[in-house]
Amino acid sequence: MGTKGVLLMNVGTPDEPTVGSVRTYLREFLLDPDVIAIPAPLRHLLVRGIILRTRPRKIAPLYQKIWMVFFQFFSRNI
Repeated sequence: MGTKGVLLMNVGTPDEPTVGSVRTYLREFLLDPDVIAIPAPLRHLLVRGIILRTRPRKIAPLYQKIWMVFFQFFSRNI
């Protein structure tokens, strides 16, 4: 029986937890051909035509929550 493992990687984060910054981050990340390995025209259609029109508004508030927890933790422990 083979050994199984989990690889965790940090793939970056937006510069700030705003819709515009999340949109920029997702565009740069998702248009990388190593991230979505489909032909460029389809990748651009998917990312620019679908994902960037809806996802940043949905996940920017989640980034805001994560950032607030992070900054509260470090502001108390510095």
